[in-house]
Amino acid sequence: EAEAISDIIENKLKKKYSLSNTLFPADFCCALNLSTSASLGFAFAKVAISFALLPVCAPVAGVAGVGLVIVYFVRFYSLANNGIRSGYLKINYSIDESAYLLGYSKIKTFKNIHLPFLKNSVFLVIILLLIEIIKELPITLIMRPFNFDTFATTAYTYASQDLLEAAAAPAIILILISSAFILITSKFILNEK
Repeated sequence: EAEAISDIIENKLKKKYSLSNTLFPADFCCALNLSTSASLGFAFAKVAISFALLPVCAPVAGVAGVGLVIVYFVRFYSLANNGIRSGYLKINYSIDESAYLLGYSKIKTFKNIHLPFLKNSVFLVIILLLIEIIKELPITLIMRPFNFDTFATTAYTYASQDLLEAAAAPAIILILISSAFILITSKFILNEK
């Protein structure tokens, strides 16, 4: 009787933590130490991340902002990962099992079942990332290529030179763009309910 119980528990644990459950299982992100450690980028100071990655990105920093993109990736990976992972946690495994019983492959299951479930999460993550990247200042100031200005850096440059009238235009554009994204997100959330 004890062997039967241990076999049942072992089978349930194998089923729960098997990496072949879905194409991109929700527990898979937690299983990798790389993913967990990469998620710490949002916890560190922006300037610290920029200076820590400066020697790594220096050879490619001038090439169309590749260094800037690398630092943005390190900084905002946790935001995107956690948003999509929370969408994946809402998908019940029985849906995958039903799809497999109907003859769906893993790719077809992902395309026809997972993507419609993840559509809302991905949309909200993209909006959130756009808002964060648009208003990002310290990373952009440190890692940007020469002659590359964003609204945030332009407003900062004018404000640091006490040209507040000139700094107002890029600041207002930043506020308007961010407000538009926030309105889109709020309408999307209200339509979802």
